[in-house]
Amino acid sequence: MKTLTRIIILTALIVVIATAVSAADKSIAWLSYEEGLAVAAESEKMILIDFHADWCKYCKKMDKETFTDPGVIRLIEQYFVPISVDTQKQRDLGQKYGVESLPTMWFLESDGSALTPLPGFVDARKFRTVLGFMSSRSFESMTFDEYLSKER
Repeated sequence: MKTLTRIIILTALIVVIATAVSAADKSIAWLSYEEGLAVAAESEKMILIDFHADWCKYCKKMDKETFTDPGVIRLIEQYFVPISVDTQKQRDLGQKYGVESLPTMWFLESDGSALTPLPGFVDARKFRTVLGFMSSRSFESMTFDEYLSKER
């Protein structure tokens, strides 16, 4: 009986560890600007553009802390087409969207029309809230502060 219990516990532990490892290996499949616009037009998902540069300390912090969060990854996969734009290599796109600081996120409709920018580093918890606000289209009927007060 003790052996069977140990086997069941060990099996459950292996499943939990395997699930955690596979979730930790998951990452956002960033697309190029052109590819992302095409995918969004077909899928009718909103677009999330991450404007960044190699020299940007807070861009790296966002990559390491925010874009690795399982909740952030899940929301982006479900509701958005993620586009990555390196402003060093694609300065014209940074100018087109009026990017003045890095990192800056831009939310767009699936047809490419601009919705709103989100400049600066955002931690995973707050970014999940922003993604919820945008994906639920709450921005059409309330401010972000109103959304926050309803979420509490």
